[in-house]
Parts: sequence; structure tokens; C-alpha cells
Amino acid sequence: MGDIRYGFRLLRKSPAFTVVAILTLGLGIGANTAIFSTVDALLIRALPYTDPDRIVMVWEDAHEAGFPRNTPAPGSYTDWTRLNRSFVAIAATRGVTSNLTGGGVPEQVIGRAVTPQFFTVLGVSPIAGRTFTEAEDRSNVQVAVISYGLWQRRFGGQPAAIGSPVLMNGNRYEIIGVMPRDFVFRNREVDYWIPMAFSPAAAALRTSHYLNVVARLAPGVSLDAARDNMRRVDEVQRREHPEPGRHVTSLLVPIDEELLGDTRMQLLVLMAAAAAVLLIACANLASLLLSRAAGRRNELAVRAALGATRGRLVRQMVIEATMFSLLGGVLGLVLAPVGVSVMAQLTPRGFPPQTTSVLDLRLLAFAFVARSPPASCSGWSLRCRRRARLSAMRSSKAHAPRSAAAPV
Repeated sequence: MGDIRYGFRLLRKSPAFTVVAILTLGLGIGANTAIFSTVDALLIRALPYTDPDRIVMVWEDAHEAGFPRNTPAPGSYTDWTRLNRSFVAIAATRGVTSNLTGGGVPEQVIGRAVTPQFFTVLGVSPIAGRTFTEAEDRSNVQVAVISYGLWQRRFGGQPAAIGSPVLMNGNRYEIIGVMPRDFVFRNREVDYWIPMAFSPAAAALRTSHYLNVVARLAPGVSLDAARDNMRRVDEVQRREHPEPGRHVTSLLVPIDEELLGDTRMQLLVLMAAAAAVLLIACANLASLLLSRAAGRRNELAVRAALGATRGRLVRQMVIEATMFSLLGGVLGLVLAPVGVSVMAQLTPRGFPPQTTSVLDLRLLAFAFVARSPPASCSGWSLRCRRRARLSAMRSSKAHAPRSAAAPV
């Protein structure tokens, strides 16, 4: 405790040095913590689905026409549903918009029409109410599942919202469920979901491509096996629906690869760059500490002459370096939310919006580890200062007068 109190006195005596050193560390640690929070949310944490590694997007591969990931037609989706042997469930969805009226200020809301297996494929259940059934989809019953945001914004989060009617584009829909706050699929601004309700004519349509198709692999089926099975389905499609000049095949893409795209490599490069910035900050701090040590030679020589051992002096230096690291880490945590809010703008739209708070156990642990390199990098300056101190001590002892009563 005496060393800590003495360290704080030294910090107060050199305010300019203290501010520069702590800012240097704080900016490096804050940048690393902010970027790690994004890497943690996108690359380390699982997507907000059940077993996301079993979910794939299914596209039409029309690269010859310039569309390597073309949106499927309803006819293709119908055939995939009927013929595939690799998926435990497959669903289709498309974007819709509505004007929401009644019970408040009118507003335009964004939604998606989905087939009944949509929520089963993603493995997400509503936090209140239920999702729609196959019977409701076939009979075109006007029911809706709403997002957590719309539930809070429009209904104040009241349980009574379940079963209440809303008017969308003049049509009366009954709210039957509310999805979790972090549930998103390809667009985080979705406010509601309604049944797709394909008519027989629409389900057979093959010239209009507007669907997103998502599927869940059956237990024990690998991605390669599913691709082989879908190639056989493509062959059946070509025999049953021959179209001159049409060579469209299916394409399976894991959901995380679909949502991240090239973002994964960009984040890893950004993380490496931030680590390099932190190392530069450590080197700068080590240089600052080394230059500061030159002004403390007399102090250390006096302390050594009064009986301080080498270990005692080194302990004081280590405590001072640790204090810099801790203060820099605290400043880094204060600055990190600013960086997180900036990084959130770069987050793919298929992921939940990131919170600006980084104070959870995972990120606190990362900030603590990021704080450690400054103390470690200070070791180089400590060794240099130790040599300087030993030289000063030898010099002071050689020139200090000895009295008869002084111990040898």
C-alpha cells in the first residue's frame, strides 16, 4: 500500500507525463476492445438461431446469366420442397411493406411473408403467443407475428397485444405472436411476419424470381451430401420442366457465410491492425518510462543508500507500471463504447444491432488481457532502468563518505 500511495504521488507530480501515458494506453486498449466486441458478436458468438451451423441458404445458380446467387422462383422452391431428401425443413420468404393504421399514429412498417416452416428452420420460438400453422397458410387466414420492437413501440409491451387486431393496408390482421428482441433474418428492421399463402398458380410460377429460401439440414446429413442430393433434384427438374437455354442449378450456402460475406476477413485484418496499434502504444510508453527513469537516478541512489534492496526498487517500478496499465485499461473501457457505436454501422444487416455497452464479462476479460501487454512491454524499460539504477547506486556508494558507525 505504501508503494501504491507513493506511485500516486509521483503521478500527481508529473501530470503531463501521466496524461500522455494514460491516453496512449487508453486509445490503444479502447480501439482493441471496440473491435473485439464486433469480432466477438459476428465471429465468435453463435447466430441467434438453434444450431446455426445446420442452416443453409438455397439460391439458384445462374452465373451464365450473371446471377451466381439468383433469388429462386416459387416453382423451384416447390420442387425443392417435394424432391429433396437432405432437409428436415425448408422455407421461403419475401419482403413486404404495409401502412399500419388504427390504435395510434399511422406508420409504414417493413415485413416479410413467410411459409409456415420458416420459424422451424431457424429454430426460434416467440416470446409470447405462437407462430402460424400450415392450415392458416393454406386458407390464407390474416394473422401476423410482430417484432419485439413493434410490440414495444405500438403496444407498450402489453401481453394484451396477443389476439388484438391491427390494420395493415386496410386489411385486418390478428396478432398471434411476438418474436424475441434479437431475432433478425437478413434485415434487422423487419416489424412483422405474415403467411406467404401461395395460390396453386403462384406456387408453379417459374419465370418470376423473388424468394429467399432457407433450409435446415437433416440430422447426420453433411453440407456436401446435401449438395449432392440437390444436384439430383436439379436433374429431375430439368426432365420435368425442360426449358431451352436454361441451365439453372441450386446453390447451398451456410447461413454464417451468407450473412458475413467478405466481412470475416475484413474484421480479422482490422483486429490485427488494432493489435499493431496497441503494440506501438506499448513501445511508446516504454520509451516514455525509460526517459522518465533518467530523472530519477538520484532518488533511486538515495533509496539504495538508505538500505533499499534491488528487489524492493524493482517492485516499486513494477507497481508503477501496473498502475499505468490499470488506468489505461479503465480509460480504454470508457472509450470503447464510442468505437462500438462506429463499428455497429459496419455490421451486416442480418445480425442483431450491437449495443454500445461493452461491460460484460467476456469484454472485460479481453480488456484485462489487452491491458497486460503494456505492463509486459514496460519490462524492457524496467530492465534498462535497473541497469541505470545499479550504475547510480555503485557511483553513489563509491563517493559517499563513511562514518565509523555506519554499517558495512
